[in-house]
Amino acid sequence: MILSQKKKLYNDRFIKYGKYFILIFAISLLTLATFLFHKTNQIKHRDLILNNAIELIGEEIDFSKSVIFFSEDHRLNSQALTKHAQNIQRLLTEIQSYDHDTPQLNNSLFKLEQTVSTLKSLMSEFNPLFHQISQSRIQFQKELEQCQSHLSTNAQRIALSDLIHANQLSLLSVKTGTIDHFENITNRFENTVTIDACKPLIFQSRQLIDLQQRLSGVYHQIINLPLKENILNIHALYQTKTSQDVELSFWYNLTLVIISLLFLTFISLSLYRLFHVNKNLIQTLEDLEQQKNIYHALSEANHAASALATKEEIYQAITDIIIRYIQIPSCWVAVKQPNSNWVEPIAMSGIGQDILGNIQVSVDPTLPEGQGAVGIAYRKKNAVIQNDYSLTETSKPWFNEAMKWGVHSLAAFPIMRGTEVEAVIVFYALKPRFFNEKIVKIIQELIDEVGLALERLRFREAEQAHQTSQNISAIAFESQESIIITDKDVRILKTNQAFTEMTGYTESEVLGQRPDMLRSSKHPVSFYDDIWTTVNKTGRWNGETWSRRKDGSEFQIYQTITAVFDEHQRITNYILHRIDITQSKQAESEISYLKNHDDLTGLANRSFLKQKIEQFLQQEQQANVSFNVILVIVNIKRFKTLNETLGHLAGDEILIETANRLKNIQLKDSINTSISRIGSDEFTILCQLNNSKTVSLNQQVNHTMNAINQRFELPFQLANEQINIQISLGVTLFDTKSQNTPEEIIQQALTALNRARKNDQNNFEFYQREMQERAIQERNLEIDLARALEKEEFVLYYQPQVELKTGRVIGAEVLVRWQKEDGSLIPPLEFIPTLESSNLIIPLGQWLIQQALSDVQPFQEQFEQPLLIAVNLSALQFKDPNLADFIEDAIKRNNCLPECLELEVTESILMENHTAVTEILEKLSKHGTKIAIDDFGTGYSSLAYIKHFPVNKLKIDKSFIDDIDKPKDLAIVRSIIEMANAMNIRSIAEGVETLTQKEMLEQLNCQEVQGFYYSQPLPFNDFIEYALNNQRRTLS
Repeated sequence: MILSQKKKLYNDRFIKYGKYFILIFAISLLTLATFLFHKTNQIKHRDLILNNAIELIGEEIDFSKSVIFFSEDHRLNSQALTKHAQNIQRLLTEIQSYDHDTPQLNNSLFKLEQTVSTLKSLMSEFNPLFHQISQSRIQFQKELEQCQSHLSTNAQRIALSDLIHANQLSLLSVKTGTIDHFENITNRFENTVTIDACKPLIFQSRQLIDLQQRLSGVYHQIINLPLKENILNIHALYQTKTSQDVELSFWYNLTLVIISLLFLTFISLSLYRLFHVNKNLIQTLEDLEQQKNIYHALSEANHAASALATKEEIYQAITDIIIRYIQIPSCWVAVKQPNSNWVEPIAMSGIGQDILGNIQVSVDPTLPEGQGAVGIAYRKKNAVIQNDYSLTETSKPWFNEAMKWGVHSLAAFPIMRGTEVEAVIVFYALKPRFFNEKIVKIIQELIDEVGLALERLRFREAEQAHQTSQNISAIAFESQESIIITDKDVRILKTNQAFTEMTGYTESEVLGQRPDMLRSSKHPVSFYDDIWTTVNKTGRWNGETWSRRKDGSEFQIYQTITAVFDEHQRITNYILHRIDITQSKQAESEISYLKNHDDLTGLANRSFLKQKIEQFLQQEQQANVSFNVILVIVNIKRFKTLNETLGHLAGDEILIETANRLKNIQLKDSINTSISRIGSDEFTILCQLNNSKTVSLNQQVNHTMNAINQRFELPFQLANEQINIQISLGVTLFDTKSQNTPEEIIQQALTALNRARKNDQNNFEFYQREMQERAIQERNLEIDLARALEKEEFVLYYQPQVELKTGRVIGAEVLVRWQKEDGSLIPPLEFIPTLESSNLIIPLGQWLIQQALSDVQPFQEQFEQPLLIAVNLSALQFKDPNLADFIEDAIKRNNCLPECLELEVTESILMENHTAVTEILEKLSKHGTKIAIDDFGTGYSSLAYIKHFPVNKLKIDKSFIDDIDKPKDLAIVRSIIEMANAMNIRSIAEGVETLTQKEMLEQLNCQEVQGFYYSQPLPFNDFIEYALNNQRRTLS
């Protein structure tokens, strides 16, 4: 207690005076840091000054070397000497720019400054003198040569030689003795040589002596300057001061480090105290939260124990509560199995439930699985705590699974019911030493609550059992289900009124009898034996069976048999609940029929067909018998058109009549024939072919095809008219060993049917693998085309159309090409059929018209007559009700003349949907759009439709132009041109490739041509260039 109070007092003082310590530390640190910063800057400046001083010493040395060198050989590098003096001045200026904090330094600098100033002054005098001496030497040499030529005696020549030698000696040194010697020799020469020609030499010698004497004086002043001593003095002073500052900084740094360490120690102690205070606070909060969770857990446990009706529900609720509130990661409840020492989980919560459902645990002490915590808790009736699971010897059977799961602690608590163990609840934790005294106490309180709940539940069960025993008869009689109650030997004790109404037996007629009297002959005896074996083993059985009435009739029932146990788990009674399901079975049969049959024709549908194919395939697997099966899909040609033109009632009549004719087909080579309708106008015939040795497979198939076709030779008699029906057949053969699925087999027949629709020579096709591959290729091509349309990979090419009479380009036919991402061009024959079959031709056609008009319109003003743009229309485009409106909008949007657009349609389009096509073309023609009949002469070629349609041009097919040199083709071409001219319709020939073809067409008065003779299809820019060149050529 005293220690706690001292600790509290210490904490209070620590908090009260701690802020003053922090303030003192902060001020001390700032003061020392400021002083050190100032000292560091001073040291840095002195270091720079020392470096400059060292450099200054170097310059002084170089200067002295130059001067000494001059004194020895009288050769001076004036520029170098000047440069050294300037560098000395510069370095002095830099040193003066720094602060100098001592009088000694300032005094030394002042002396150095005076010395440098004197040096500067002497150098300004030295250099001109040196230059004058150099000029005087040159003049001396000239006068020497002049004098030498006038000397006549040897004495004169010797005097001149001495003069020259003295001059050279004076020039090699700046010493006073050599200059004086030169002056004496000059005087002697003057006394010896008196001729006038040598007097200028004497004068020049005296002038040179004067200059040398002056230079010598300046030289000796420079040499005697104390420059080096001043520099070394400054260097020594700065070095000494810097060493003192560095030593002083060391002690300041040491003081700063000590104060910093003290400050850090104080901060660490503060953080340590805060950490412990925070830890205590967290622990207090955790304790409060845990107390709250305990309160909630006990409250919910009490509520669950009161509200729930079964032990299983109570156990599950308790495990859920513990996981939720006590924060234990996993727990489960183990219950000993009846008549066994093994336990099974009856409730689980938390993680690891997949592992808990598979582990084996026993309460038998002789087994390894019975030596774990569960077995010990069960036998000793006490809680077992294992806070380090990995070190527990008895955990070996489950050790590997526990380690995978991460279990480190375990606790097992027996749940008592009186003096007996009702169950064992097991808890797992993922960290060691989890189950401390506090956690164990909380869990034990909850376990005690579970024990009380089980006692209350046992009391309620006893009351309910008594009430059930009293009301069982009344419930049975009030039920709408047939109920039979038997004793443990399966002798009937009681039945209700529903039983009598269902079977015809009264209760008195069946008392003491066994329910076996109601058995149906549809089930073998072993079936009933299996039922009762299941009831005795599991306590319950339910399922559909057949039963027999008193009058001997049999009916279907749904029966549930339940065994009734006493408190010692012994069977005392059986209760049989029976429901008559005859009507529901009939309803199921009707639903199944509707699900597998077509409402209109009564034929089986696609679902039933797949079931039949599956039955054929399974026969080989079950009976190991292989045979051939043929599947024929019958398609009514042009049924959609018939349905739209004749009406839907007539269409239904056609479908019903088709079904009747197929049902009445006699196939002598086939068995197990099945007729189905799998689409709006698609029927199937599925039949097994005989394994005949006398009739080949091909003959059987041909007989089948002929039989089908014969059924459609006669016209269909509808309500108001007769109509001939044409069919297409897709056929596939397979044997019962086939590995294909029913859907794949149906798809094979559909693939063959698609080929048959396109076959004008024959109305049926057999499936071949190549067909499927082609179908896949076409599907992939369709996907690629849709993507190409989205990415705008299509490009337009223009083939010029030429007026034969003038040679003038009047326009072009617009052709589409597919330009892939790699730049390759795909011709239209390779993708147009797929575009038409997939309806992509409609958006592509709209894009083509819009793009062509927007391409050409900006260039129309460059031509004397506007270019005509010819665009092909597909039959599918005429099924678009907005076709005419779209074309008119495109013309307006691009500000084009309607007369500049020509629409090319084939004869087959005009005849296929006469009314709709006529309305569209007449609407466009009224607004000025031109209409041309493409490939004229290859289709119907009737004058009647030319008369009724708004046709402006006939386009003669290339096949006639290719063979125009043959009489028949020439006659056809001539007839077309003459007919067009007679009807005031223009004619154009396509595919003109030779000069002969062109000339023959000219002779026949054909008005326009196009083809490779003039130009192949061109990109737009090339076409415009071609057309403009043509215009310039024709106009010239």
